[in-house]
Amino acid sequence: MPRNRNRTGRNKVERFVGLPHWMVMKPETSGAWRALSSNARSALLQVTGRYNGMNNGYLNAAVRDLGDEMGVSKSTASRAINELVDGGFLEVTEWSTFDLKTRLAKSYRLTWQRCDRSNQPPSKAFLRLYAAGQPKPKVFHSPKDDAFSPTGETVGQEIGA
Repeated sequence: MPRNRNRTGRNKVERFVGLPHWMVMKPETSGAWRALSSNARSALLQVTGRYNGMNNGYLNAAVRDLGDEMGVSKSTASRAINELVDGGFLEVTEWSTFDLKTRLAKSYRLTWQRCDRSNQPPSKAFLRLYAAGQPKPKVFHSPKDDAFSPTGETVGQEIGA
């Protein structure tokens, strides 16, 4: 029986988007997944579809493209991505830039996989955040370490606390 191989000798195997069973179905760990909105779940599937096994930490997700893929507006896609970051399913690895010469979208990593950019182990931050049961404090994020927020607070301080 012949094997399905292309001209380079590699198998022709279809790629698929897979989420771990324990993350979605186990009652003790799936609470964080169930707390996500349907738009956030859809966004997570679209971002996970960009993962090829070797590019975690380099996953770019521009909200305009993500909105087109999900069939929603860019502001809805942006809210979904923010929900995933606040919920601990995604972490930002590189900040976006938008100037005359460079236009780069944010880069993300999936927290249940090893990061290929920094070689960090999976953080599974969504389990800790959901188990704590407390909302994450809003923090002013900036791509520059020495930046200040518009309110005069330094980066990393909790706003409203």
